[in-house]
Amino acid sequence: SLSDTKDAVLIIGAGLAGVSAAEALREEGGPGEEIVVLGGEPELPYDHPPLSKGYLRGEAGDDDVRLHPRAWYAERGIDLRLGAVADAIDPGRHDVTLAGGARERYDRLLLATGGRPRRLPVPGSDLDGVLTLRTVGDADLIRAAAAEAGRCAVVGGGFIGVEVAASLRALGVEVDLLMIEERVLEGPLGRALGERLTALLRDRGVRVHPRAEVTAFHGESELVSVAARGAPAIQVPVAVVGAGIAPATELAEAAGLQTDLGGIACDQAFRTSVPDVFAAGDVAAVWSPLAGRRLRVEHWAEALNQGKLAARSMLDVEAAYDRVPYFFSDVFDSSIEYVGFGGPVEDEIAVERDGGMMAYHLSGDRLTGVAKLDVDDDLQRARELLRAGATRAEVEAEAG
Repeated sequence: SLSDTKDAVLIIGAGLAGVSAAEALREEGGPGEEIVVLGGEPELPYDHPPLSKGYLRGEAGDDDVRLHPRAWYAERGIDLRLGAVADAIDPGRHDVTLAGGARERYDRLLLATGGRPRRLPVPGSDLDGVLTLRTVGDADLIRAAAAEAGRCAVVGGGFIGVEVAASLRALGVEVDLLMIEERVLEGPLGRALGERLTALLRDRGVRVHPRAEVTAFHGESELVSVAARGAPAIQVPVAVVGAGIAPATELAEAAGLQTDLGGIACDQAFRTSVPDVFAAGDVAAVWSPLAGRRLRVEHWAEALNQGKLAARSMLDVEAAYDRVPYFFSDVFDSSIEYVGFGGPVEDEIAVERDGGMMAYHLSGDRLTGVAKLDVDDDLQRARELLRAGATRAEVEAEAG
Protein backbone atom coordinates (compact mmCIF):
# COMPACT_ATOMS: atom_id res chain seq x y z
CA SER A 1 0.00 0.00 0.00
CA LEU A 2 1.09 3.60 -0.55
CA SER A 3 3.00 5.30 2.23
CA ASP A 4 1.53 8.38 3.90
CA THR A 5 4.63 10.50 3.46
CA LYS A 6 4.49 11.19 -0.28
CA ASP A 7 1.66 12.47 -2.40
CA ALA A 8 0.02 9.32 -3.68
CA VAL A 9 -1.17 9.52 -7.26
CA LEU A 10 -3.25 6.62 -8.52
CA ILE A 11 -4.05 6.17 -12.23
CA ILE A 12 -6.73 3.70 -13.29
CA GLY A 13 -6.10 2.68 -16.89
CA ALA A 14 -2.81 1.84 -18.60
CA GLY A 15 -3.66 3.01 -22.09
CA LEU A 16 -1.99 5.97 -23.77
CA ALA A 17 -3.75 8.61 -21.61
CA GLY A 18 -2.84 6.92 -18.33
CA VAL A 19 0.76 6.23 -19.30
CA SER A 20 1.36 9.71 -20.74
CA ALA A 21 -0.06 11.19 -17.52
CA ALA A 22 2.31 9.07 -15.42
CA GLU A 23 5.26 10.18 -17.54
CA ALA A 24 4.31 13.87 -17.28
CA LEU A 25 3.71 13.58 -13.51
CA ARG A 26 7.22 12.24 -13.07
CA GLU A 27 8.80 14.82 -15.41
CA GLU A 28 6.95 17.83 -14.03
CA GLY A 29 6.51 16.74 -10.44
CA GLY A 30 9.96 15.35 -9.79
CA PRO A 31 10.43 12.48 -7.34
CA GLY A 32 7.82 13.71 -4.86
CA GLU A 33 4.85 11.71 -6.10
CA GLU A 34 4.28 8.05 -5.59
CA ILE A 35 2.73 6.98 -8.90
CA VAL A 36 0.75 3.78 -9.23
CA VAL A 37 -0.79 2.77 -12.58
CA LEU A 38 -3.43 0.03 -12.56
CA GLY A 39 -3.75 -1.80 -15.88
CA GLY A 40 -6.73 -4.11 -16.13
CA GLU A 41 -5.09 -6.23 -18.83
CA PRO A 42 -2.30 -8.66 -17.93
CA GLU A 43 0.05 -7.26 -20.57
CA LEU A 44 2.36 -4.29 -21.03
CA PRO A 45 0.57 -1.12 -22.18
CA TYR A 46 0.27 -0.78 -25.94
CA ASP A 47 -0.81 1.58 -28.66
CA HIS A 48 -4.21 1.13 -30.32
CA PRO A 49 -3.94 2.66 -33.83
CA PRO A 50 -1.55 0.00 -35.24
CA LEU A 51 -3.93 -2.77 -34.20
CA SER A 52 -6.27 -2.08 -37.12
CA LYS A 53 -3.44 -1.16 -39.48
CA GLY A 54 0.24 -2.21 -39.47
CA TYR A 55 -0.07 -4.74 -36.66
CA LEU A 56 -3.14 -6.41 -38.19
CA ARG A 57 -1.31 -6.64 -41.51
CA GLY A 58 1.71 -8.22 -39.81
CA GLU A 59 4.00 -5.30 -40.72
CA ALA A 60 4.48 -4.21 -37.09
CA GLY A 61 5.48 -6.72 -34.44
CA ASP A 62 4.54 -7.03 -30.80
CA ASP A 63 7.43 -4.82 -29.61
CA ASP A 64 6.40 -2.12 -32.08
CA VAL A 65 3.01 -1.62 -30.47
CA ARG A 66 4.18 -1.49 -26.83
CA LEU A 67 4.23 2.07 -25.48
CA HIS A 68 7.43 1.36 -23.52
CA PRO A 69 9.52 -1.64 -22.47
CA ARG A 70 9.01 -2.98 -18.94
CA ALA A 71 12.20 -1.35 -17.61
CA TRP A 72 11.03 2.13 -18.65
CA TYR A 73 8.42 2.18 -15.85
CA ALA A 74 10.82 0.95 -13.17
CA GLU A 75 13.48 3.50 -14.21
CA ARG A 76 10.98 6.30 -13.62
CA GLY A 77 9.68 4.94 -10.35
CA ILE A 78 6.27 4.29 -11.89
CA ASP A 79 4.61 1.35 -10.13
CA LEU A 80 2.86 -0.38 -13.03
CA ARG A 81 0.52 -3.14 -11.89
CA LEU A 82 -0.85 -5.33 -14.65
CA GLY A 83 -4.01 -7.39 -14.36
CA ALA A 84 -5.08 -5.04 -11.54
CA VAL A 85 -8.80 -4.36 -11.83
CA ALA A 86 -10.38 -1.54 -9.84
CA ASP A 87 -13.78 -2.45 -8.39
CA ALA A 88 -14.87 0.69 -6.55
CA ILE A 89 -13.83 4.25 -5.75
CA ASP A 90 -14.60 5.75 -2.34
CA PRO A 91 -14.05 9.51 -2.76
CA GLY A 92 -14.78 10.12 0.93
CA ARG A 93 -12.05 7.77 2.09
CA HIS A 94 -9.79 8.64 -0.86
CA ASP A 95 -9.28 5.01 -1.73
CA VAL A 96 -9.95 2.45 -4.44
CA THR A 97 -10.92 -1.17 -3.83
CA LEU A 98 -9.38 -3.70 -6.20
CA ALA A 99 -10.83 -7.00 -7.34
CA GLY A 100 -9.66 -9.34 -4.62
CA GLY A 101 -10.39 -6.82 -1.88
CA ALA A 102 -7.12 -4.88 -1.52
CA ARG A 103 -7.50 -1.13 -1.02
CA GLU A 104 -5.27 1.54 -2.49
CA ARG A 105 -5.18 5.03 -0.95
CA TYR A 106 -4.79 8.11 -3.13
CA ASP A 107 -4.32 11.86 -2.78
CA ARG A 108 -5.12 12.39 -6.46
CA LEU A 109 -6.87 9.94 -8.73
CA LEU A 110 -6.93 9.90 -12.55
CA LEU A 111 -9.54 7.90 -14.42
CA ALA A 112 -8.18 6.91 -17.84
CA THR A 113 -10.41 3.89 -18.25
CA GLY A 114 -11.00 4.22 -21.99
CA GLY A 115 -13.83 2.18 -23.44
CA ARG A 116 -14.79 -1.23 -24.70
CA PRO A 117 -16.16 -2.20 -28.11
CA ARG A 118 -19.92 -2.07 -28.49
CA ARG A 119 -21.55 -5.34 -29.43
CA LEU A 120 -24.48 -5.19 -31.81
CA PRO A 121 -27.78 -5.80 -29.99
CA VAL A 122 -28.88 -8.43 -32.52
CA PRO A 123 -29.33 -12.22 -32.33
CA GLY A 124 -26.13 -14.23 -32.70
CA SER A 125 -23.71 -11.47 -31.74
CA ASP A 126 -22.09 -13.86 -29.23
CA LEU A 127 -21.42 -16.63 -31.79
CA ASP A 128 -17.85 -17.86 -32.31
CA GLY A 129 -16.47 -15.91 -35.25
CA VAL A 130 -18.17 -12.61 -34.39
CA LEU A 131 -15.20 -10.52 -33.28
CA THR A 132 -14.39 -7.01 -32.11
CA LEU A 133 -11.04 -5.21 -32.11
CA ARG A 134 -9.71 -3.49 -29.00
CA THR A 135 -6.71 -5.48 -27.78
CA VAL A 136 -3.54 -7.02 -29.19
CA GLY A 137 -5.13 -10.45 -28.65
CA ASP A 138 -8.18 -9.38 -30.66
CA ALA A 139 -5.95 -8.33 -33.57
CA ASP A 140 -4.09 -11.66 -33.47
CA LEU A 141 -7.40 -13.53 -33.50
CA ILE A 142 -8.85 -11.48 -36.37
CA ARG A 143 -5.72 -11.89 -38.51
CA ALA A 144 -5.59 -15.66 -37.99
CA ALA A 145 -9.33 -16.25 -38.45
CA ALA A 146 -9.65 -14.07 -41.56
CA ALA A 147 -6.54 -15.56 -43.17
CA GLU A 148 -7.77 -19.10 -42.53
CA ALA A 149 -11.27 -18.34 -43.86
CA GLY A 150 -10.07 -16.23 -46.77
CA ARG A 151 -13.16 -14.09 -46.43
CA CYS A 152 -14.62 -11.84 -43.79
CA ALA A 153 -17.53 -9.47 -43.16
CA VAL A 154 -16.79 -6.14 -41.51
CA VAL A 155 -19.65 -4.27 -39.88
CA GLY A 156 -19.41 -0.50 -39.51
CA GLY A 157 -18.41 2.41 -41.73
CA GLY A 158 -16.37 4.23 -39.05
CA PHE A 159 -12.61 4.25 -38.57
CA ILE A 160 -12.22 0.75 -37.10
CA GLY A 161 -14.45 -0.83 -39.76
CA VAL A 162 -12.75 0.95 -42.64
CA GLU A 163 -9.19 0.38 -41.39
CA VAL A 164 -9.85 -3.31 -40.70
CA ALA A 165 -11.51 -3.76 -44.12
CA ALA A 166 -8.53 -2.11 -45.86
CA SER A 167 -5.95 -4.07 -43.85
CA LEU A 168 -7.61 -7.45 -44.43
CA ARG A 169 -8.05 -6.67 -48.12
CA ALA A 170 -4.34 -5.81 -48.32
CA LEU A 171 -3.68 -9.31 -46.93
CA GLY A 172 -5.72 -10.78 -49.80
CA VAL A 173 -8.85 -11.55 -47.76
CA GLU A 174 -12.22 -11.12 -49.50
CA VAL A 175 -14.08 -8.44 -47.57
CA ASP A 176 -17.72 -7.38 -47.43
CA LEU A 177 -18.21 -4.09 -45.57
CA LEU A 178 -21.73 -3.52 -44.25
CA MET A 179 -22.73 -0.11 -42.91
CA ILE A 180 -25.87 1.85 -42.18
CA GLU A 181 -24.35 5.01 -43.68
CA GLU A 182 -24.46 6.01 -47.31
CA ARG A 183 -20.68 6.50 -47.43
CA VAL A 184 -17.80 5.40 -45.21
CA LEU A 185 -16.57 7.90 -42.61
CA GLU A 186 -19.26 10.36 -43.66
CA GLY A 187 -20.01 11.18 -40.00
CA PRO A 188 -16.57 12.46 -39.01
CA LEU A 189 -15.19 13.48 -42.42
CA GLY A 190 -18.24 14.69 -44.35
CA ARG A 191 -19.80 13.67 -47.62
CA ALA A 192 -17.08 14.62 -50.11
CA LEU A 193 -14.27 12.69 -48.41
CA GLY A 194 -16.69 9.87 -47.60
CA GLU A 195 -17.45 9.50 -51.29
CA ARG A 196 -13.76 9.43 -52.23
CA LEU A 197 -12.92 6.82 -49.61
CA THR A 198 -15.89 4.62 -50.50
CA ALA A 199 -14.68 4.66 -54.11
CA LEU A 200 -11.13 3.85 -52.97
CA LEU A 201 -12.31 0.80 -51.01
CA ARG A 202 -14.31 -0.42 -53.99
CA ASP A 203 -11.35 0.12 -56.33
CA ARG A 204 -9.29 -2.13 -54.08
CA GLY A 205 -11.90 -4.87 -54.17
CA VAL A 206 -13.79 -4.34 -50.91
CA ARG A 207 -17.49 -5.07 -51.49
CA VAL A 208 -19.18 -2.08 -49.86
CA HIS A 209 -22.84 -2.38 -48.87
CA PRO A 210 -24.23 1.05 -47.94
CA ARG A 211 -27.52 1.49 -46.03
CA ALA A 212 -27.20 -2.10 -44.83
CA GLU A 213 -28.32 -2.64 -41.25
CA VAL A 214 -27.21 -5.93 -39.72
CA THR A 215 -30.22 -7.73 -38.21
CA ALA A 216 -28.67 -11.07 -37.16
CA PHE A 217 -25.63 -13.31 -37.15
CA HIS A 218 -26.67 -16.86 -38.04
CA GLY A 219 -25.16 -20.16 -36.98
CA GLU A 220 -25.48 -22.90 -34.34
CA SER A 221 -22.44 -22.14 -32.21
CA GLU A 222 -20.20 -20.75 -34.95
CA LEU A 223 -20.94 -17.96 -37.41
CA VAL A 224 -22.22 -19.09 -40.81
CA SER A 225 -23.79 -15.95 -42.28
CA VAL A 226 -24.63 -12.30 -41.65
CA ALA A 227 -28.13 -11.03 -42.37
CA ALA A 228 -28.79 -7.36 -43.07
CA ARG A 229 -31.63 -5.17 -44.25
CA GLY A 230 -30.60 -3.71 -47.59
CA ALA A 231 -27.97 -6.34 -48.45
CA PRO A 232 -27.92 -10.00 -49.49
CA ALA A 233 -27.10 -12.59 -46.80
CA ILE A 234 -23.31 -12.89 -46.59
CA GLN A 235 -21.89 -16.38 -46.03
CA VAL A 236 -18.80 -15.94 -43.86
CA PRO A 237 -17.29 -17.72 -40.87
CA VAL A 238 -15.75 -14.48 -39.55
CA ALA A 239 -17.24 -11.02 -38.94
CA VAL A 240 -15.52 -8.05 -37.31
CA VAL A 241 -17.86 -5.55 -35.69
CA GLY A 242 -16.67 -1.94 -35.58
CA ALA A 243 -19.61 -0.28 -33.86
CA GLY A 244 -17.65 2.20 -31.77
CA ILE A 245 -16.80 2.02 -28.10
CA ALA A 246 -18.81 2.38 -24.92
CA PRO A 247 -16.80 4.60 -22.54
CA ALA A 248 -15.95 2.72 -19.32
CA THR A 249 -17.80 4.96 -16.86
CA GLU A 250 -19.10 2.30 -14.44
CA LEU A 251 -16.59 3.04 -11.66
CA ALA A 252 -17.15 6.78 -12.00
CA GLU A 253 -20.94 6.52 -12.00
CA ALA A 254 -20.98 4.21 -8.98
CA ALA A 255 -18.84 6.80 -7.14
CA GLY A 256 -21.35 9.54 -7.98
CA LEU A 257 -19.32 11.41 -10.61
CA GLN A 258 -21.23 13.53 -13.10
CA THR A 259 -21.35 12.27 -16.70
CA ASP A 260 -21.84 13.95 -20.06
CA LEU A 261 -21.65 12.85 -23.72
CA GLY A 262 -21.53 9.26 -22.50
CA GLY A 263 -18.28 9.94 -20.61
CA ILE A 264 -17.06 11.47 -17.35
CA ALA A 265 -17.81 15.21 -17.19
CA CYS A 266 -14.73 17.39 -16.60
CA ASP A 267 -13.95 21.09 -16.48
CA GLN A 268 -11.25 22.55 -18.71
CA ALA A 269 -8.58 21.41 -16.23
CA PHE A 270 -9.75 17.75 -16.35
CA ARG A 271 -11.28 17.93 -12.86
CA THR A 272 -14.40 15.82 -12.40
CA SER A 273 -17.35 16.78 -10.20
CA VAL A 274 -15.65 15.09 -7.22
CA PRO A 275 -12.60 16.66 -5.49
CA ASP A 276 -9.15 15.18 -6.27
CA VAL A 277 -10.56 12.99 -9.06
CA PHE A 278 -9.54 13.75 -12.66
CA ALA A 279 -10.24 12.09 -16.03
CA ALA A 280 -8.52 11.96 -19.43
CA GLY A 281 -8.65 10.16 -22.78
CA ASP A 282 -11.55 8.36 -24.46
CA VAL A 283 -13.65 8.37 -21.29
CA ALA A 284 -13.36 12.12 -20.56
CA ALA A 285 -15.91 14.72 -21.66
CA VAL A 286 -13.78 17.83 -21.22
CA TRP A 287 -14.94 21.45 -21.34
CA SER A 288 -13.35 23.18 -24.33
CA PRO A 289 -13.27 26.98 -24.04
CA LEU A 290 -12.54 27.12 -27.79
CA ALA A 291 -15.59 25.07 -28.76
CA GLY A 292 -17.77 26.52 -26.00
CA ARG A 293 -18.94 23.02 -25.09
CA ARG A 294 -17.67 19.74 -23.75
CA LEU A 295 -15.86 17.44 -26.18
CA ARG A 296 -15.26 13.72 -25.91
CA VAL A 297 -12.68 12.69 -28.48
CA GLU A 298 -11.66 9.07 -29.06
CA HIS A 299 -8.33 9.57 -30.79
CA TRP A 300 -4.65 8.90 -30.19
CA ALA A 301 -3.31 12.47 -30.21
CA GLU A 302 -6.00 13.50 -27.75
CA ALA A 303 -5.21 10.67 -25.33
CA LEU A 304 -1.53 11.63 -25.43
CA ASN A 305 -2.13 15.35 -24.85
CA GLN A 306 -4.99 15.02 -22.39
CA GLY A 307 -2.86 12.72 -20.24
CA LYS A 308 -0.11 15.35 -20.10
CA LEU A 309 -2.51 18.21 -19.38
CA ALA A 310 -4.38 16.27 -16.69
CA ALA A 311 -1.03 15.53 -15.02
CA ARG A 312 -0.21 19.24 -14.90
CA SER A 313 -3.61 19.95 -13.39
CA MET A 314 -3.09 17.22 -10.77
CA LEU A 315 0.18 18.94 -9.81
CA ASP A 316 -1.70 22.26 -9.48
CA VAL A 317 0.20 23.65 -12.45
CA GLU A 318 -1.97 25.91 -14.57
CA ALA A 319 -3.48 23.62 -17.22
CA ALA A 320 -6.39 24.19 -19.55
CA TYR A 321 -7.76 22.22 -22.48
CA ASP A 322 -7.02 24.83 -25.13
CA ARG A 323 -6.29 22.48 -27.99
CA VAL A 324 -8.05 22.05 -31.30
CA PRO A 325 -8.46 18.25 -31.42
CA TYR A 326 -6.52 16.43 -34.15
CA PHE A 327 -6.64 12.93 -35.57
CA PHE A 328 -5.15 10.96 -38.43
CA SER A 329 -5.76 7.70 -40.20
CA ASP A 330 -4.78 5.89 -43.34
CA VAL A 331 -6.75 3.70 -45.71
CA PHE A 332 -4.56 1.70 -48.09
CA ASP A 333 -1.98 4.31 -49.16
CA SER A 334 -4.26 7.31 -48.66
CA SER A 335 -3.73 9.51 -45.64
CA ILE A 336 -6.46 11.32 -43.71
CA GLU A 337 -5.99 14.13 -41.20
CA TYR A 338 -8.52 16.24 -39.34
CA VAL A 339 -8.54 19.19 -36.98
CA GLY A 340 -11.69 20.48 -35.34
CA PHE A 341 -14.36 20.02 -32.73
CA GLY A 342 -16.35 17.19 -34.29
CA GLY A 343 -20.13 17.15 -34.15
CA PRO A 344 -22.43 16.74 -37.13
CA VAL A 345 -21.22 18.10 -40.48
CA GLU A 346 -24.22 20.24 -41.38
CA ASP A 347 -22.56 21.67 -44.46
CA GLU A 348 -19.16 21.58 -46.10
CA ILE A 349 -17.02 23.36 -48.63
CA ALA A 350 -14.82 20.80 -50.39
CA VAL A 351 -11.97 21.76 -52.69
CA GLU A 352 -9.71 19.66 -54.90
CA ARG A 353 -6.04 20.18 -54.17
CA ASP A 354 -2.85 18.36 -55.30
CA GLY A 355 -4.95 15.42 -56.51
CA GLY A 356 -6.46 15.18 -53.05
CA MET A 357 -9.17 17.08 -51.23
CA MET A 358 -9.68 19.55 -48.38
CA ALA A 359 -13.10 19.75 -46.76
CA TYR A 360 -14.15 22.62 -44.50
CA HIS A 361 -17.01 21.62 -42.21
CA LEU A 362 -19.59 24.16 -41.14
CA SER A 363 -22.31 24.31 -38.54
CA GLY A 364 -24.54 27.31 -39.10
CA ASP A 365 -22.18 30.16 -39.94
CA ARG A 366 -19.15 28.71 -38.13
CA LEU A 367 -16.22 26.53 -39.13
CA THR A 368 -16.21 23.40 -36.94
CA GLY A 369 -13.54 21.22 -38.57
CA VAL A 370 -11.19 20.77 -41.51
CA ALA A 371 -10.46 17.34 -43.01
CA LYS A 372 -7.92 16.52 -45.69
CA LEU A 373 -7.27 13.50 -47.85
CA ASP A 374 -3.89 13.12 -49.59
CA VAL A 375 -3.06 16.82 -49.40
CA ASP A 376 0.31 18.11 -48.25
CA ASP A 377 -0.74 20.72 -45.70
CA ASP A 378 0.29 20.93 -42.04
CA LEU A 379 -3.21 22.19 -41.07
CA GLN A 380 -1.67 25.08 -39.12
CA ARG A 381 -3.78 27.61 -41.03
CA ALA A 382 -6.86 25.43 -40.42
CA ARG A 383 -6.13 25.47 -36.67
CA GLU A 384 -5.85 29.27 -36.74
CA LEU A 385 -9.20 29.59 -38.49
CA LEU A 386 -10.82 27.25 -35.96
CA ARG A 387 -9.32 29.11 -33.00
CA ALA A 388 -10.56 32.40 -34.45
CA GLY A 389 -14.08 31.02 -34.91
CA ALA A 390 -14.00 31.65 -38.68
CA THR A 391 -17.31 32.40 -40.41
CA ARG A 392 -18.61 30.90 -43.64
CA ALA A 393 -17.50 33.99 -45.62
CA GLU A 394 -13.97 33.71 -44.24
CA VAL A 395 -13.90 30.00 -45.06
CA GLU A 396 -15.11 30.64 -48.60
CA ALA A 397 -12.33 33.19 -49.05
CA GLU A 398 -9.79 30.69 -47.69
CA ALA A 399 -11.06 27.84 -49.85
CA GLY A 400 -10.82 30.07 -52.90
